[in-house]
Amino acid sequence: TLRCTTQQVDCSVDSIESIGDTDLLGTVDRQNGTLREHEIGTARIRCQHPLAIEPYQPSRVLGRFVLERLGRVVAGGLVLHATNGETP
Repeated sequence: TLRCTTQQVDCSVDSIESIGDTDLLGTVDRQNGTLREHEIGTARIRCQHPLAIEPYQPSRVLGRFVLERLGRVVAGGLVLHATNGETP
């Protein structure tokens, strides 16, 4: 579930484009495309329904979100780019 302000929508992570390790301050080369604890990444997320979001710059309110699984927050993020379903 993706939550942004008062909105919530079911979603899936389509792909993880890049992975960085905050402990080592570098990039990680991993083929399975999963993020571990203390890692940051750039991901493509597909939402099941439209929602009002904007890139973090200029909108800090509509440009940040959390991902939940089974009622627990598992990730937080910033919107870098949003589309209406078409491939960028």
